[in-house]
Amino acid sequence: MILRNVFPQQEIRTDDVLGAVCSYLLAAASWAHFYSLLDILMPGSFAVSPELAAYFADPRARTGLFVYFSLATITSVGYGDIATLRGPMTAFAMFETVFGQFYSTLAIFAVGRRPRA
Repeated sequence: MILRNVFPQQEIRTDDVLGAVCSYLLAAASWAHFYSLLDILMPGSFAVSPELAAYFADPRARTGLFVYFSLATITSVGYGDIATLRGPMTAFAMFETVFGQFYSTLAIFAVGRRPRA
């Protein structure tokens, strides 16, 4: 919905850029909550590094770790300290990575197509 208002603009303003960034971050937060839900439905779907194991055991901290995992995945950084163990989770993480790259490409393409004054 935010991007629908950003792309038809003839002139890119600061609030248009911030709107695109916010929608990117909202997508990452949505993925994080999706991973959290899937972790409840399929426990043991994620492996965490020993440094993060204590945080992953706490339900409140786990939500933050899923946000961290989602941001690392959507930006295709993938630090590897949280990894998927089951096929469906791996497929969703790969889809999120493709979504993040597609979103970035689409946003840059839309800005590049603006008529020059």
